[in-house]
Amino acid sequence: MLSLLLKTLSREFYRQHLGLFCFALYILFGSVEAGQLLSYHLSLLRSISGSTIILAACFVLWSLYAIKCILFVNKELKLDVYSFINVSAAATKRSQYLSWSGLYATLLLPILTYITIVSTTAFIYHYYFNAAMALVFALLLVITPTVLTFRKVTQNLSIRLKVRFVKIPTFVKPQWLWPIVYIWRQQTLMFLICKTLSFIVFKAMLWMFADVGPDIRVPQLGLLAAIITHSVLIATLVKQEATDMNFNRSLPINRFNAMGRSLLVLFLLFLPDLLLYIHTVNADFTSSLAGIALALPTLFCIQVSQYKNTEKKSSHVGLLFFMFVALAMLILSRQLFLFNCLQALVSCTGFYIFYYSIDLRAIRNH
Repeated sequence: MLSLLLKTLSREFYRQHLGLFCFALYILFGSVEAGQLLSYHLSLLRSISGSTIILAACFVLWSLYAIKCILFVNKELKLDVYSFINVSAAATKRSQYLSWSGLYATLLLPILTYITIVSTTAFIYHYYFNAAMALVFALLLVITPTVLTFRKVTQNLSIRLKVRFVKIPTFVKPQWLWPIVYIWRQQTLMFLICKTLSFIVFKAMLWMFADVGPDIRVPQLGLLAAIITHSVLIATLVKQEATDMNFNRSLPINRFNAMGRSLLVLFLLFLPDLLLYIHTVNADFTSSLAGIALALPTLFCIQVSQYKNTEKKSSHVGLLFFMFVALAMLILSRQLFLFNCLQALVSCTGFYIFYYSIDLRAIRNH
């Protein structure tokens, strides 16, 4: 049974989150100079393993990733294509526990690998308490989702992880606001993880170039990293749009109005990150305007590119990587303005061409 779970659920999980993993690898290894890579990671490992507070913060982030894995498995189990898994309830408890623990160990492999490295570092530098905490946490990280999923499959319990967030006030919501409401209600955890990751990478960029001094290019690089982390949320927006496309096409909305609404949704979605950027540049008008001019065209370009790459996930990941590297080079060389204008023109033209002509059913069926 384990091999079947790995070939279905595990493969689908990593396929859907390939862009996030590629970006995380780039942040960890590609954004640091080769000569400083070893010292950078050793310093990072020592700071995590030597500080209980930093380790606890990492526990929170890793727990969010584990919750994401649980919700992913629960969502997939509701699909008809995975109905065969219910037959596994007839197997022995030991066999089921081993199968589900193997699946979650595979889904959590990036986290478990890093926890192992952190624990080893803690033992080497004699932080025995933190090392023991990390190992116990890794064990709980696998056991907890295993037990929850086992109970859900065998006893058919409706186990739902719900957190009481602030509810959106009840009012007649305009049609252009539906994507924001959809993300908040249906993808709350993804939204919070994305915003947390966005905040971390933004601050990491500021910390990485702290010795440069006051330079507008540093917060712009942080803003660019935050933009790329939102590619998962933008993919969710496009998927929601694919679901509602038949209804949208029946509305008397021309493409320019649809374009304006899409830009407004992206602006509202990215507003917390823009406010953080504006606070970082001390609300300087020119710098704030430059940040908005960087964010909106890039976000819109990512959205339009997903219209075209509905089935080519690898090409979309490659495009994200190319955009990050190209924009980073342009920011460092202070040549961003003309590229932003070109990017905005290409994105608007692509939206006008693709909005009604591209079949989004490939996205809806994923």
